[in-house]
Amino acid sequence: MTKVRRTGGRDHVVEYMPPALIAICLTALLAVATFITWTVVTTQPSEWFAVPGIFVVCGGVGALILTPQHLRISEDEALLRALFFVRVTLARRDLNVEVLDDRSTLMYGGWGIRFLPGGMLGFVSGRKPALRFTTADHRQYLFTTSRAIELQDRLGKRNG
Repeated sequence: MTKVRRTGGRDHVVEYMPPALIAICLTALLAVATFITWTVVTTQPSEWFAVPGIFVVCGGVGALILTPQHLRISEDEALLRALFFVRVTLARRDLNVEVLDDRSTLMYGGWGIRFLPGGMLGFVSGRKPALRFTTADHRQYLFTTSRAIELQDRLGKRNG
């Protein structure tokens, strides 16, 4: 699901994960929470050593997969953001943007924030077209969105 908001000369695009994926992940997290509860109830406190680790790993994986991904376009820059700590600001004057066709998310390694071959950082939110941003120093970033062509046109008009 895509939401686009335009305010003050900026476009703010938010890509959400597919509802089916969210349901599957939440079901898996509920199963893990049930397992943790069962472990705490049926064992002694000295045997709970793995519970915090399981909780942290499941929460981290859930956050990486389920967090909405943001693209903010202004006059001077494009900002890619996911979670609280993954934030990439790209100067528009040095940016080349191209649209990639619909591809399976498995080609990117799944949903969420991905490190892709060739050092590319991907923000993958489903089987959608993608924008590939290439900077002057040849770094590449990928952002999947159902509005890829519209956003490429918007970025192209601002650049030239």
